[in-house]
Amino acid sequence: MKAQAELTGTQKFEPGQLTLVAIVSGKRGLIAMVQDSSGVGYVLRKGTKIGETGKVVQIAQDKVIIEQSLKNVTGDDSITRKIEMTLSKEGDK
Repeated sequence: MKAQAELTGTQKFEPGQLTLVAIVSGKRGLIAMVQDSSGVGYVLRKGTKIGETGKVVQIAQDKVIIEQSLKNVTGDDSITRKIEMTLSKEGDK
């Protein structure tokens, strides 16, 4: 049995546990900033791992798209699920 690697940074959180707070343009493209429930911030780039099976596949001007691979009930095949984290506009609640 393979040893489970310790999860660090954004891998400790599922996408729903993080809040998208900013998207900025840098020299290497767009980067996103998310916060956990205690206010700690993390930087996301394309390819950043989130949760045990998710990774950032796209960062747009107003959203981050995360792809998660999930095993089906029998554990044979995996299905892919896309999750969008949308940047809330100023004043939105």
